[in-house]
This record gives sequence, structure tokens and C-alpha cells, in this order.
Amino acid sequence: MSDVALARRRTRRRVAALGLTVIAGGCWTAAWAQSAAARADSLRLGRASLQALAVAFTAARQEADRSDSLARYRLPRDTVRVGGLVFRVMPAYAPLARNTGTISWEQLDGMFGDAALSLSSHVFVLRDGMTEINRSQGTRTPTVELAEVVDGVISPKHRESVNIAPADLANRVTRLATAELRARQDVALREWLNPMLNPSSPAWADRERTYIELVTADARVSERCFVGDLLRCRQALLITPVADTLSELYDAAGWRRLVQQREGSLRSGRTVPDFDRCVNDSDFQECLALLRHSGVPVAPLGGAARHSLVRTALAAGGRGAYARLTSSSGKPIAERLALTAGVPVDSLVSMWRSAVLAARPVRTGVLPGEAWLAVFWATVLGLVSFGSTRWR
Repeated sequence: MSDVALARRRTRRRVAALGLTVIAGGCWTAAWAQSAAARADSLRLGRASLQALAVAFTAARQEADRSDSLARYRLPRDTVRVGGLVFRVMPAYAPLARNTGTISWEQLDGMFGDAALSLSSHVFVLRDGMTEINRSQGTRTPTVELAEVVDGVISPKHRESVNIAPADLANRVTRLATAELRARQDVALREWLNPMLNPSSPAWADRERTYIELVTADARVSERCFVGDLLRCRQALLITPVADTLSELYDAAGWRRLVQQREGSLRSGRTVPDFDRCVNDSDFQECLALLRHSGVPVAPLGGAARHSLVRTALAAGGRGAYARLTSSSGKPIAERLALTAGVPVDSLVSMWRSAVLAARPVRTGVLPGEAWLAVFWATVLGLVSFGSTRWR
């Protein structure tokens, strides 16, 4: 066989082998495509099965939680109602619940009026919270839980251990109820009121603290409010906005005092020289720069002043006042307070200021004149006793 014929035969074999390879590759590709499609279908079916299992598991868990909730709250059988407060208690705690409810409801109703009745959709659960110490000493310490009733199912929200004293328990119940009402407030009102209103604290306490703030405040706006400038009062209470709190409400000496009061946070690391120049050298521009750079929130008057203003508005507006305050979201705080009280905002601020000035703390110290009089008589009596000895 010639070389040419041999080369042709080899070529034909290569072409045949290549053809077989192509055919085999095509068959494998078709099979792979079919298996990939099958795998995709299998994956889809598996994913759907997993999703169905997850849904079933979630439903079963929710049902178990509902069952656990019912089982857990089946223990306290007695129901005690005081005003809008509902207690589920162990029989031994029924008298305690009545005393607690009377104290707490008086506080809540006095501040929130008709809005406090919405608390009837919640249940305060009072029962034993036994610890090892309780068991060893034979004492009983109750726990109080605030639970929400939804579709007849009681779900716990808050739980606290408390002392057995009715007054302490009433304060805890009032706080839990107030926190629930606060959670329904819009963000703007909640942030302006911060911290939370405290119905357990008497109104005169907030006014007394506000009086002390007014006469000792670092902001010139507070001084102007004290002497009767209602615009400055509104600015100090943060119900009339200002473009720049530091420059409009404080003077240079006020900047220095603000920095000095915040030594713990402003005098550290690289800010030590700046702090020292402000406080020690009275570099007021350095004080202002330090305050601006720190971003520390600055309010001329504290939470007690804002709380006392709200209390004044609620007292003037009657039982529906708190509902008007919370239902007027989106409006400026000053307008909302006027709607709450049912009077113009300047009239409300004037009422508030008069109440604060009337709450001036009673000074219990000795007057200078009384002190000198005491010194005079002590001297006289001393001289008399010196001149009348037993040796004469």
C-alpha cells in the first residue's frame, strides 16, 4: 500500500473517530440537559416542600405558643377590676390587687383621663415569683406582668419582680401602664417629652424642680422667662424653634458653664487643651467650638419643665385632653399643646409660669436676722452665767 493510500486511510479513520466523538458529545449534552432540567424540577419541588414545611412549622409553633400562653395564665383565677385596670391574681393577692389598683388608677386617671380606659384591653397578672431565698425564708414575693389580650389570648409583654408593699407595687403598675400609653405616642411627641411622664410623681414636684432650674439656669433665655418674657419661655421649653440654640439662647458665659458641666465627656484625649482654654482661660469661642463639635444636645430647661407644662395643659383641658394631644400628630408641639388645653399657647405658657413661680421651695434655713438674734442672746446668757458662779 502506497504512502498516499495509507495517509488517506488514516485521515478517514480520524474523520470517523471525530464524527463518533461529535455524536457521542451530542448525545451526552442532550442527556445532561435532560438531567439538568430534571434536577431543576427536583430543586423546585424540594424548595416548595421546604417552604411548606416552614409554614407548617411556624403555624405549629404559634399554636404551641398560644397553648402555652393559655396554660401559663390559667393559674390566676380571680379577677379584680379597678377603673380601667384589670388584674388576674391568685386568691391570696386579691386584697393587694384592690389596694394597688386604687392607688394606681387614681394616678393614671388623674393624668390621662378618658385615655386611661384603653388599658382595659390589657391584664395585670399578679402571682408568686418564688426564689430560693423565698423558699428558705418562707416569704412570698409577687411578680407583676402586663399582658395584652388579642382575640381572647393573653400574651405577656412585661414582667417585673416587686416587693409586697402596696405602694411600691402601685408605682410599678403605674409605670407599666404609662409605658404602654407612651408606646402609642408618635415619635415627635415622645422625643419632646423624653423622659416618660410619671403619674406617680406629684405635679408640684415637677414645678418645684422647674423653679430651681429657672433661677439657676445657664441660658439667658431662662432668665428672661423667669421675669415674664413668654417668647423666651416657649423657646426654653423647646416649643418655639430657633435657628441656633447655642447662639440665640445662651451667652458666652453660658457656653463656658455648659462645657464645665460636661467635663466628663468633653475633657478627654485631644480635647483636653481645648477644654482647658475654654474653662481656665475663658476662651469663649473655644467653648462654642467645643460644644458644636461635640454635638451634645442642649436644652435650656430639663424634662421636669416640659412635664409640668404638659400637666398644666392636661389639667386645663379636662378628661379628653390627653386624647387630643396624642391624636394631633403632625402638628407643631405648640399647636398640639394649645389644642390639648383648649386655650392659646401664650395663655397656657402664662398659666404654667404662674404655677412654677408659686411652687418656689419653702426655705427651711435660718434667716440672717434670726441668726444674729440667736448670737446676741447666747452672748448675753453667757455673760450672765460667767458673772454668777457658785463660788460667790
